[in-house]
Amino acid sequence: MKPPFTILPSADCAAKADLFLSLSALILGVFFWMHTLFVSSILISKDTMFHVARMYEWEPPV
Repeated sequence: MKPPFTILPSADCAAKADLFLSLSALILGVFFWMHTLFVSSILISKDTMFHVARMYEWEPPV
């Protein structure tokens, strides 16, 4: 007996899933680098953290 329907992924669906996986991995990697930069600036000094925060707020350094 044949099932009423089957769900088979197409090649197009697999390509879109690979693209989504690659983009989400890239976003996660950028997030980790930014988080590492922020945490290390906090550990270095209060002034360093302030300058890094101002840099990402697009304001000129003081």
